Amino acid sequence: MSLLIVNTSVPGSAVTESLFEELRQELGKDLPRSVQQIAIQINTDQRIRFAGTKEPSALCTLLDTGHIDLSDNKNHAKIISDVLTKNLKISADRIYIHFTDVPAANAGWKGTTLDFL
Repeated sequence: MSLLIVNTSVPGSAVTESLFEELRQELGKDLPRSVQQIAIQINTDQRIRFAGTKEPSALCTLLDTGHIDLSDNKNHAKIISDVLTKNLKISADRIYIHFTDVPAANAGWKGTTLDFL
């Protein structure tokens, strides 16, 4: 199971269903996860100051069970940055991503924890 949370200063009108779909498809190939196992939350219109300016930016968190490590994270960072840069016009140097490896016993889905699925 994977969860991508994007907090961004761009307006909500800039976020389209195609952005969600592209993130789902690209992360699904990289993690690898089925579409049903990827959740994406995009919080727009956030008051963010990055490097002291109000230029468009994004603060992201990718939580996953089992696919968070140095080599994987480089791929995840590239995918997330590329998709956000393309769709939201945010410069890659204004996108910060935090990766969290969540033990299966500490994540729930379908009424149980992931270690039982």
